[in-house]
Amino acid sequence: HSSYEALLADPAGKRFRFTNRIPLERGLGSSAAAIALGLAAAVKGLGNSVLQSRLLGLGAELEGHADNLAAALLGGATLTNGTQAWRIADTLPFLPVLVIPQRRTATGESRATLPEAVPHRDAAFNAGHAAFLGAGLASGRADVLTAALEDRLHEPYRHAPILDELRARLPGAAAGATLSGSGPSVVAWATDPDTCAAELRARFPAELVL
Repeated sequence: HSSYEALLADPAGKRFRFTNRIPLERGLGSSAAAIALGLAAAVKGLGNSVLQSRLLGLGAELEGHADNLAAALLGGATLTNGTQAWRIADTLPFLPVLVIPQRRTATGESRATLPEAVPHRDAAFNAGHAAFLGAGLASGRADVLTAALEDRLHEPYRHAPILDELRARLPGAAAGATLSGSGPSVVAWATDPDTCAAELRARFPAELVL
């Protein structure tokens, strides 16, 4: 409703109904998806009178996470500086398999666990791995992308026991594992998603594996 109003200003007389199957407060971008849906509905209502390039800025005022919103609006692997967004890859050499815990984590609470300063060596580590990530996505090279799947700026400070367990023993059909957003969901980057998902369901029977 609010994202529709951001473009049309007056939603009076209209009814809004949608289904959001993305689990809430699991680090999966459910709020960004809902806002993107409202923006897309507004664009449809206005025809071509609203430029697609305006949507990120309009939505970012509501969402506050331009990275999530860019991915929801553009699809694929995206980069954003907060005002502009670029899709740099349509596909990846791996497919994501999600382990979604039952517990929820509010983004604000999770962010509060992060320190205000980090050691220089950790900042340098992440700068290098960000370069690997961009290069791996743009080139589609699995080996370069695999080298990027580590983080020292936020993952060590989140309470993510499933990530720790996967890092200690990766599924046989996975190249690596990362936290999804602020967690608690974890992504296993699979070379064979069916085999990977089957193993994860056996290892984590109480959690949702998709």
